[in-house]
Amino acid sequence: MAVRVFRRLVALLVVVVVTAALAACGPPDRSKEANELRDALASMPGVDGVDMFYSHDFTAGYTVSLDVDMPAASASQVGDVTSTIGAAKADSLEEYGVTADVVVAEHTVLSMSTTFDPEWAATRAGLARDLHPVIGNVTLDTDDDVTSFGRIEVHDPSAIVRDVVQVAGDIPLVGSLQVDEGGVRPGWALGAPTTDAVVVSAQRVVAGLSTVPEYVEIDGVGISLVRVEVPENPAAFDTLVALASELDAAQLSPMTLKWTLTSEHGLRKESDREWEGSARVGGCGGLPAYHSESLTPAAADLQQNVRKALGQCD
Repeated sequence: MAVRVFRRLVALLVVVVVTAALAACGPPDRSKEANELRDALASMPGVDGVDMFYSHDFTAGYTVSLDVDMPAASASQVGDVTSTIGAAKADSLEEYGVTADVVVAEHTVLSMSTTFDPEWAATRAGLARDLHPVIGNVTLDTDDDVTSFGRIEVHDPSAIVRDVVQVAGDIPLVGSLQVDEGGVRPGWALGAPTTDAVVVSAQRVVAGLSTVPEYVEIDGVGISLVRVEVPENPAAFDTLVALASELDAAQLSPMTLKWTLTSEHGLRKESDREWEGSARVGGCGGLPAYHSESLTPAAADLQQNVRKALGQCD
């Protein structure tokens, strides 16, 4: 009995020592500084309220997460708040993961986690507010100097993709407009910052296709990807080759044609990945790496035959 008690005490002591050692390896407790930042933000012009989550724990992480409510703030006030957060991150909270969601209108948010650029925040506050009537609830963040609105479901993406690009203007914007349940295909994605002229040209191409795409991606020069669903039957080959020919004739720049084979009734197969395929239209390179062993024999044969018919150079 005494031996068991002794062993339990030793085990408990080990846990305490290890826990203390791990805690000592982390950054110092900055709850005071985090609270000071929260209070400073709450007192700034344009701020209606601030919520903060602070964590100083070697298992949960060392984080400061801020929700700043600024629905009526000016662009410069949004920039000032962002600058204040950035200054704290660079100083007393340098060792912490700092994130901030700045609410600039109802269901309209600027999300920042790696950089806190006041100029970016000031200009994107206006962009987010202008985008909301067009695409609904929107959260903007930044990655590699490009602003992203993520993935949003709308009823008719084709009807608003031009509006999105026009609202963005000179601001580099990417994101995906997916079709909601019962909506009208195709979905559209801005795979890279683009222009109104490119969108108009791409929509003209899509409107003339014999098969309605499921999804279209455009970049700075034109269509970069078209994805379709095709029934798995002997006509699938002819359908895909004809579609590739239409795309090739309509646009000078290369693109990728991707497809998913469905049942005769248009239903998805049990495993989409095994029934997919792709081919390059109008050039070489840049194809997704679909290995034949990951496809069903029928899907692999179809992909090989389509690529061969299109004169693929791989």
